[in-house]
Amino acid sequence: MRFPLAVIEEATQVIKQYAEKPFLLGYRISPEEIEKPGITLEDTLEFIDRLKETKIDYLHVSQGDVWRTSLRDQNSSQIVNEVIRNRVAGTFPLIVVGSVKTPQEAEKACKSFDMVALGHESLWEPKWVQKVENGDESAIRYSVSKEDLIDLGIQPSYV
Repeated sequence: MRFPLAVIEEATQVIKQYAEKPFLLGYRISPEEIEKPGITLEDTLEFIDRLKETKIDYLHVSQGDVWRTSLRDQNSSQIVNEVIRNRVAGTFPLIVVGSVKTPQEAEKACKSFDMVALGHESLWEPKWVQKVENGDESAIRYSVSKEDLIDLGIQPSYV
């Protein structure tokens, strides 16, 4: 925990000294690792408590699914991002990412979290947001072939 906090402190000082205003500083985490030893949700919640003492502008939580329950505690029905949201408690905005593919999924996530990011979807459908805003959802590419990826300039091994 000391290393990331030291990085945040140094980045804060560099921003203060050199950056044009405004300049955001955020932190991205993956809240759990299934491997042992590895990051636990309890570790993440403790880290969030420490982050609340810093000057970060947002927290970005990356998981395979926005609505995922614990990787480690198979008996838990709590959604990890909701647990994190409750711990953050409005201290800074919470951005979530993970398997948000459709506009309906994005809208649902936006009702629970401050911001929602698109991962793979924004790579193979770069105009996702514009298509949704224009009511052209039927033109959204929800799956891609190997050839599509190559046409987009993305190596298939990347996704």
